[in-house]
Amino acid sequence: MPYEIHTDTEHAVIRLIYSGVVTDDELMQATRAGARRVNETGMQRALADLSGVQRMEATEARVFELPQTIYPDAGLSQQLRIAVLVPQDEKVIQLARFYELVCRNRGWQAQTFFDRDEAVAWLTRVKL
Repeated sequence: MPYEIHTDTEHAVIRLIYSGVVTDDELMQATRAGARRVNETGMQRALADLSGVQRMEATEARVFELPQTIYPDAGLSQQLRIAVLVPQDEKVIQLARFYELVCRNRGWQAQTFFDRDEAVAWLTRVKL
């Protein structure tokens, strides 16, 4: 399993931590598991940590589905803030920025970061 889910109670953040090779199917499984954790806890902040990804095989088509279909079907609120932490890998960065754009175009709050502290600061800047 190329992901783990942690609940950061100090910052009220659900952390979805990816590692290794991430395929379309694994991205969808991780996203659905993360959505369940958001719904279980009621936390409205999520950090998708891609810093440990060795190879990203997920496609733009699947990434497009996340805010378009998966989030609404999972009952997520558009109050949810999603920070994406990326490594210095051009493919991962491009896919994360595509995701950020798609999210914003559909009313979701998402932003890409290279620094974990900056990501957490952005997530916690707004009281939810």
